[in-house]
Amino acid sequence: MLIIRKHSLVPDYDTERDELSRFFDVRKTMCMPAINVYENGQEYTIEVAAPGLKKEDFSLDIERDIMEISSSREMEQTGDMKVLRQEFCYEGFRRKFEIPDSVDPDQINATYDAGILRIILPKKEEAREKPPRTIGIS
Repeated sequence: MLIIRKHSLVPDYDTERDELSRFFDVRKTMCMPAINVYENGQEYTIEVAAPGLKKEDFSLDIERDIMEISSSREMEQTGDMKVLRQEFCYEGFRRKFEIPDSVDPDQINATYDAGILRIILPKKEEAREKPPRTIGIS
């Protein structure tokens, strides 16, 4: 695969605790949203599952050949309710991807709809898949 993840954080679960103890464990962790990466002859597509966020919550930055997707958002307080377990953890994340040489970085665009951030990375014209052709023999 041409697009690779540069950095990933994995939630730290304490394996020594039993299920009941983990149920009441309220530690804050930074979670990574799930992603899908697709490729066709014209482009790459990265989908980031991030329900509950707004498009304003995201930042998409490119420096050299690295694209960074990040989000920073404060969790809203639920009044006087005490949190016993919190697995909704899209309050902040950062993912980095190497942009292949075949991508035209000036044409990258993104949309956010129904909890999915979709980033389209169009391939350069010379890298696009060309249809098969027959060469005539003279």
